[in-house]
Amino acid sequence: MSDQMPGEAVPGEAMAGGVPAGLADVVPAGAGVVPAGAGVVPAGAAMAALPAGDGRSIDLLYTVDMAVTVELGRTRMAMRELLALRPGKVIELDRSARAPVDILVNNTLLAHGEVVVVDEELGVRVTEIASSPADRAAG
Repeated sequence: MSDQMPGEAVPGEAMAGGVPAGLADVVPAGAGVVPAGAGVVPAGAAMAALPAGDGRSIDLLYTVDMAVTVELGRTRMAMRELLALRPGKVIELDRSARAPVDILVNNTLLAHGEVVVVDEELGVRVTEIASSPADRAAG
């Protein structure tokens, strides 16, 4: 069994127009190939590069699972305090009880919200989408 990801270029694998053979039918013709070491393309730029009117390209992303985390707050504790934790111990966080929580996607701030209860389960009501990439990076 190979450690290669599906569609990942394999040394010596046939390339169709600069695209690994396994992806030739998925990547639109003329989409271009980023040379090795060229860095990471920002998500917005990658989305803008998709050909207009070709819904097939973006549809591939609709089923990608993303890690979503809701952060109530943070604190720092000395190892001594961590080792002394017991049931019933309260850990104070750096936010007030009425402050919005952060909604992170793959550890990047996406939005702010408020905690709600839905059928005895916790949930988050989105109250604000992070307005700029700088806001999201600061999260």
